[in-house]
Amino acid sequence: MPPHDVYFLNRDGMTAMEPSLELVERFQPNLLPLAKGMTGHRSFLNCDKLKQVVGWEHRATWRG
Repeated sequence: MPPHDVYFLNRDGMTAMEPSLELVERFQPNLLPLAKGMTGHRSFLNCDKLKQVVGWEHRATWRG
């Protein structure tokens, strides 16, 4: 792990009732090319870098 770096720490899913892609289509259709392949309630923030460096993964969900 580098002595200094920037990481996002967030869960993989959103709390919105609507699927992520539907929210992009409704509110930011200009970003649809970036959202291609987005499924379910995926977060718009990506914390893969943190997962790779320290092995962190959010486990709890309110969806069941």
